[in-house]
Amino acid sequence: MSSLRLLALVLLVPWVAFAQGTVTIDQTGSGTVTIAKGSKTEVACLYIEAPVSAEDFDTVWRSPVATTITEIFCETDAGTSGLELTNDGSAVNGSDISCTSSGVSDTSFAGDATVVQGGLIDVNVGTVATAVRLSVCWRYTYD
Repeated sequence: MSSLRLLALVLLVPWVAFAQGTVTIDQTGSGTVTIAKGSKTEVACLYIEAPVSAEDFDTVWRSPVATTITEIFCETDAGTSGLELTNDGSAVNGSDISCTSSGVSDTSFAGDATVVQGGLIDVNVGTVATAVRLSVCWRYTYD
């Protein structure tokens, strides 16, 4: 019977190699194998040509599943521009991020980064100083 269990585990190995998460094997009990699925990460981006101070872009993204925003990245071609994402009307970062031509990444949020399935993300431009182009990306995870 032990050799049959070993054969079953060997057959699972190719599938486990491509799974995200952890594998736990209990050798003292029933010989169960538990595979915990890990989170997936994706990125959504928006390019704004000729941004204007206090310009709001409503519903630039609708979350297909419940997600958590883990990073906001923004970059201008020159100068600076403030930027905030809102999650169904609530600020994600909690205050404007000051985007520069070097690019700025923020992973520490004081707002609401948990997006429900079907939740809507808006991009709100703050004060623009000589920027002709503004790009924003947000990284998010989901199960």
